[in-house]
Amino acid sequence: MVRVQAEVDTPIVPIWMSDRTGEGHRKMIDGGLMPMRAISSTLLAIRRFMEHGRWRAGFDPNWSPSCAAGAAQQTVNLSEAKTKALLEEAGITVPRGEVVRSASEAAQAFTRVGNGKAVMKISSAKILHKTDIGGVRLNVTSEADAAAAFARSASEASASSYSRT
Repeated sequence: MVRVQAEVDTPIVPIWMSDRTGEGHRKMIDGGLMPMRAISSTLLAIRRFMEHGRWRAGFDPNWSPSCAAGAAQQTVNLSEAKTKALLEEAGITVPRGEVVRSASEAAQAFTRVGNGKAVMKISSAKILHKTDIGGVRLNVTSEADAAAAFARSASEASASSYSRT
C-alpha cells in the first residue's frame, strides 16, 4: 500500500481491524499512511477531509473547521450489519444480507439472499472475532443448511465466554 500510495494521487485510507499491531502496521505508519482502527471513524475522517477540501476550494463557505474540543465520545463496537449500513450510506457497495433471529428465519433469508450459496455470520457488536467462536459458516447451500448453521452458531456462541461477559 505504501508503494502504491507513492504512485497515485488518490489517498489510500487503510483500516487496521486487528488488535495486534506488528510489522505491517509499523510499515504503513513509517510509509506515511495512518491505519484507522474502526470503519465508523474512518468514514467520519473521510467525510471531514472532503468537507475541508470543499471549504478550502471555496465551494462551501458555510462550513468551517471544528476547533472546539467537544465532549469525549465513547468508543463503541459496531455489528457487521451496522457497519454495512454505514458503508452503503457512504456510497460503498456491500454484499446483500439480512439479520435473522431464528433457524426458520435463516432458512427463509437463504431463499431471498443466497442465490444458491451463502455465508452466515453471527451479528453482534460484542463478538468482534466471529471465527474465534465458530460464528462464521461457509458454503451454506440450502434452506436446511441455513437452519442448521444458525443452530450450530447460536449454540457455540452461547457456550463461549463472549455470551457471559
